[in-house]
Amino acid sequence: MNGEHVKLHGVCLHHDLGALGAAFHEKAARRQLQLMKDMGVNAIRTSHNPPASIFMDLCDEMGLMVDSEAFDMWEIAKTPKDYARFFPNDAALDVASWVRRDRNHPSVILWSIGNEIPDMHASERGKTLTAFLRDEVKKHDPDENARVTFGSNYMPWKGAQGCAELIGLPGYNYAEKYYAQHHSEHPDWVIYGSETGSILQSRGIYHFPMDHGILSDEDLQCSALLNSKTGWGAQDAARMLEEEEERSYTLGQFVWSGIDYIGEPTPYHTRSCYFGQADTACFPKDGYALYQAAWSRKEVLHIGVYWDFNPGQIIDVPVWTNLDEVELFLNGRSLGTQKTERYVCVFRVPYEEGVLKAVGYGKTGAVTDERVSFGDACALRIESSEKVLKRDGKDMAFLTVSAVDAQGRAVENAVDRVQIEVRDGMLLGVDNGDSTDPDAYRECSKRLFSGKLLIIVAPGEKDAVCVRVSAPGLQEAYVSIPCVSAPQEEGRCRLEEAFECAKSEAVRVRAIRLIAIDETHLTKQHPSARFRVQVLPKGAAPGNMAFRILNADGVNVPYADINAQGDVVTVTAKSDGQFYLRATCDNGEDHPRILSAIEIEATGFGRTALDPYTFLSASLSDLRRGEVTAGNEHGVSFARDGRSMIGFSNIDFGLDGSDTLELPIFALDDSAHIMTLWDGDPDQGNKIAPLRYQKKSIWNQYQSETYRLPVRLKGSHSLWFSMEEKVHLKGFRFDRQPRA
Repeated sequence: MNGEHVKLHGVCLHHDLGALGAAFHEKAARRQLQLMKDMGVNAIRTSHNPPASIFMDLCDEMGLMVDSEAFDMWEIAKTPKDYARFFPNDAALDVASWVRRDRNHPSVILWSIGNEIPDMHASERGKTLTAFLRDEVKKHDPDENARVTFGSNYMPWKGAQGCAELIGLPGYNYAEKYYAQHHSEHPDWVIYGSETGSILQSRGIYHFPMDHGILSDEDLQCSALLNSKTGWGAQDAARMLEEEEERSYTLGQFVWSGIDYIGEPTPYHTRSCYFGQADTACFPKDGYALYQAAWSRKEVLHIGVYWDFNPGQIIDVPVWTNLDEVELFLNGRSLGTQKTERYVCVFRVPYEEGVLKAVGYGKTGAVTDERVSFGDACALRIESSEKVLKRDGKDMAFLTVSAVDAQGRAVENAVDRVQIEVRDGMLLGVDNGDSTDPDAYRECSKRLFSGKLLIIVAPGEKDAVCVRVSAPGLQEAYVSIPCVSAPQEEGRCRLEEAFECAKSEAVRVRAIRLIAIDETHLTKQHPSARFRVQVLPKGAAPGNMAFRILNADGVNVPYADINAQGDVVTVTAKSDGQFYLRATCDNGEDHPRILSAIEIEATGFGRTALDPYTFLSASLSDLRRGEVTAGNEHGVSFARDGRSMIGFSNIDFGLDGSDTLELPIFALDDSAHIMTLWDGDPDQGNKIAPLRYQKKSIWNQYQSETYRLPVRLKGSHSLWFSMEEKVHLKGFRFDRQPRA
């Protein structure tokens, strides 16, 4: 573009946009693509299959470049019934169909012949297949309207590097740290990030503090503060974006992912993933504003939390922006000004009810954003994306339902169940973007999630489609959308109506208030503090409630005792430390749905030793070296290449001691892995034993192994665990043994 190096500011979009031959709703796809374009996206990677034909038409029209991908496996299967069964006979024919259909689309710039292909890593056969697919693509696109590429997570190793030599345009999945070295060794390669990011978010869910990598928690949600980070992905999204722009020799990156999709619900066993910058209903998450700040030409200023927490609770307030500096105000008082670093300013603010306002200062003046405290919901609100619908068999409207309080302020954590009535039209589907919601997408009843719900409707035979929404105790809302006649297009997806019966339930809790009655800095002279517990809205049925003492990572710690009597909880300290009182309720479900926490500090009690006969979470490790990241279920993930280790100081085995150790481990493959246990600093060489682990891998699931050590550990020790391969360690526990 006039000699300018234009970076790919791309996202990966999963199967939701329709594969070859699948049903495809053009208007829904346009809505998704426009959402991404408004975020600053200029390119889409289709993963991991060719897209629908209409998708390519839309990208041509909307000016989006496409990395069109054909295969997720070659001859080596990833699952028992995948495409590897057909690859030997059908690959050439499928490449011909794929390339010939789309080779004249101006949007297509890359032909990706594979994603994370094990064949590249396994043997020289990978190079043979790479050359075969490269040549098949060029046979059908001889003018190279698009270049051949692939996306690989094996680029650190020689096998994939040999395949890269054959095409010169390799995509790197989560391997940015190798760019500089590989560019130096292969200056003719065009390098880009075919998958980056993989940071998890649930819209409107905040797990504090922001500076702790809290991958998973008991509500089965991930944090919208961008502090839920996978072991393989980026550890800092803003740094990832900034560093990519600073590299002059790379083509750009495709972030995983643009929009949430059904499946791959890391780190949980829920329904849909948490990777997107918008949820499955296409409601933007707070992280959307970070990418918009980095990639779009707009002036962006976005306060990244709602404003409804416990009185006095310390709230991390990220302000995502591309302006020079930000000043934050609370109820008219300035809380200070910060220079913007990597598209964000982070303020730590004790919560008080009122108005939180950010003012960003840039080259064109001041820009503002604000969050306002809200009360309990008293009414529903419904807004339509369309003013008129065409009766052409494919038009549809996207309705957003939200809850508002008595002052008309959005209740951003509302969870009310909404009943939906559609007259003279069709209810096509409902979604709230909640990965943990088991309700079907075609029902006439669904709960709000983080205050929002999406309804999709189509016109009937009459002049208007009417939609009414209601919820117990709330004022209902109504919308009527005029409909006009239009020719029905042949070959387009027809609309059909099918949905389940409505459900009813008790009013659910949207928030738990922990209100400090006493001073929360505990000492020997003042060892206890009381907290009043209040559920909102009044009269809501919380189901089971529980109280725990946790550290900043959300792990149980033995720093204090809890006594709950009625609506008052008393916390009595027994160890020094900074910790949290957490209250949870399950709203009648099988896991906690609502979390609430408030900070407590205790000094003057001394520090208690760790008890190895209770389960000690790996995230309690206070000593770390190498590349150690957050793992599933408050565990840790070791580095995939190179040595990494964690240590636990001050473990008291007592006089009897133990030599029997249990480790829950999650390995990403079935091969043998060796973890080494050390007594004290590994650099001093005091090795206890190598611990061999080998079980059939089950995705996202720890499996325990028990080890008999060559020594019985007694008294006080510091233990270290070291690895040179990527596995997740949940923690450890020793068997208590009698002295005899």
